[in-house]
Amino acid sequence: MSKKPVKSGAAVSKKSSFLPYLILAGSVLLTLIVRLRLLGIPMERDEGEFAYVAQLILHGNSPYAAYYYKLPGVSYMYALSMALFGNSLNGIRIGLLLVNLGCIVLLFAILRKKFSPYTAAIACAVFSLLSIDRAVAGNSAHATHYVNLFVLAGVLLFQKAAETKKLLFYFLTGLSIGFAFIMKQPALVFFGIPVVLIAFQAWKNKSGLPAAVKEMLTVFAGGAMPYLILILVILGFHDFPSFWKWSVVYPEAFTNTYRMQNLSINLGVMLPFITSYNLLLWICSLLGFVLIFFSTKLSTEQKIVAIVFFLTAVASVVPGFSFRNHYFIAVIPAASLLVALGLDVLKEGIEKVNTKLAPWGVLLVFVFLAGKSVAKQKEYLFKKSPVELCRMIYGSNPFIESQQIGKFILANTTDSDKVAVLGSEAEIYFYSRRRAATGFMDMYEMGKDQKYNQIMQKDMIAEIEKNRPKIIVFVKVFLSWSFEPNAPQDIFKWFDPYTKEHYNIGASVEMLPTGTDYKWGADAQHFQPTSDKWILVFTRKD
Repeated sequence: MSKKPVKSGAAVSKKSSFLPYLILAGSVLLTLIVRLRLLGIPMERDEGEFAYVAQLILHGNSPYAAYYYKLPGVSYMYALSMALFGNSLNGIRIGLLLVNLGCIVLLFAILRKKFSPYTAAIACAVFSLLSIDRAVAGNSAHATHYVNLFVLAGVLLFQKAAETKKLLFYFLTGLSIGFAFIMKQPALVFFGIPVVLIAFQAWKNKSGLPAAVKEMLTVFAGGAMPYLILILVILGFHDFPSFWKWSVVYPEAFTNTYRMQNLSINLGVMLPFITSYNLLLWICSLLGFVLIFFSTKLSTEQKIVAIVFFLTAVASVVPGFSFRNHYFIAVIPAASLLVALGLDVLKEGIEKVNTKLAPWGVLLVFVFLAGKSVAKQKEYLFKKSPVELCRMIYGSNPFIESQQIGKFILANTTDSDKVAVLGSEAEIYFYSRRRAATGFMDMYEMGKDQKYNQIMQKDMIAEIEKNRPKIIVFVKVFLSWSFEPNAPQDIFKWFDPYTKEHYNIGASVEMLPTGTDYKWGADAQHFQPTSDKWILVFTRKD
């Protein structure tokens, strides 16, 4: 990136320079209002995993004391939030709020310098709206929020590196993107941003291949550091075999079960859902991508920045072809820039008629787009309570119920007692503040068509029998298991006779169309389900 980038035709005059900062302040305010209101939405499953592992970390354990199919970067971020703001749901969500605000500030700093303050402000406003969108699960502290933070920090550091040509800043660029990688492995593709821009700079400035190679190698050296530090931490816990098994060997087997067969099905279902509340903004981002190829006002470098930013973000969503809605959070910074650039083209047209009115005219168009977004989500953004929102967003998934079960376990166990959850509700461990009797936190992969499925079921059974948990929670909700029809059934065949011999029913929780029916203690002893969604809490006899 050059020291004096050519500003797009959308540059705002100094006399109206207050407007971008007013828009930025509005973006920050909206984020504060909405995220503070959404703090109390009960955790969903991914958050439960991250939070439970964060508790293990804070108690001095290896992150792979629980079986983690991912790198544990997000759990370390959760642990930091919990250490600063409290070992609670609110503590985690306050951390998410600060991450979201950090992304807005970083995005503004990057685009203000590379494009214009006005372009930066509009992009930040779009980012604010899209990053809290319920369609991408913006309310939850997913890994992609943290990816955005570290990628944007890396891009800002790269700007400094390109200006100063100091290798330290190239190293820090890689370091930051390396941290994004340990948040979520597909973030590896974001190394494409510095690589492409270094190559462009070398071509533009005729600085030669050796200098470009040195800069790229320095970026990669920085990028490797977070992973190497993580390995050293794991080695310090003498837990490398578990780390390698759960973060490399097993995930490779799981990924092979998806591949291209999921592409058309998952993407075809997910795209309409993701764009359901902000369709106009997503359309504007695609229009912006097309328009930058035809713009005469943008420099070649500006075009390359926008294109590589967008393409790497899209590439980060593709691995595995599962296309979960929260994966698209990683696309939002680039999409926000494209919306702003598309509106810049409109602004250029207005400037031909009246220069002073151009910024305000485009602002009115954006206010219309933002107004449509807010109007479609007003119940979610401003009205319904966290519990109502949880039911509205997640349906009959037992996330509200997990909080109540966590309280029951906390009240009926001691710190030394262990708990086993047969289901993917790891948030129960977090709410109950109790150690799991098994390392398995979710049941999905043991029910998939992959070669380790039966081994995993037998391993979980053996761990539970060995650790004799004081309480076992069985979740009878399909989405908590998602077993495929031909999956082994060992765990279900084992469960009923084992619990009858060693456990009593201590609580029953049934999700009914009219609400949740809770029964505690003796009232639950003769539970007979009337629906297909229920949870039983078993207490050990001996």
